[in-house]
Amino acid sequence: MAGFPIVDATAKFLGPSRFGDRITIESRIGEWRNKLFLVEHRIINAGRVVVEGHELRVWALRDPTDPEGMKAGPVPAEIRARFER
Repeated sequence: MAGFPIVDATAKFLGPSRFGDRITIESRIGEWRNKLFLVEHRIINAGRVVVEGHELRVWALRDPTDPEGMKAGPVPAEIRARFER
């Protein structure tokens, strides 16, 4: 494995947060694809969702033909299983 880089990210800002506010950050795997997975995030301030967003990440393997490169590979079943518990 070489990592799991972000290939797309979005955020929708729905309300304010200020320095000193106590916020809650919730993250979960929202979708598994063969070589990709979607991480969903919500930020909650005073009981109100103030940010919703996601990251699309690729499961990256070292490229055997290029020592500097990476290529997408299937997400191992044991990794999925750990998140689905």
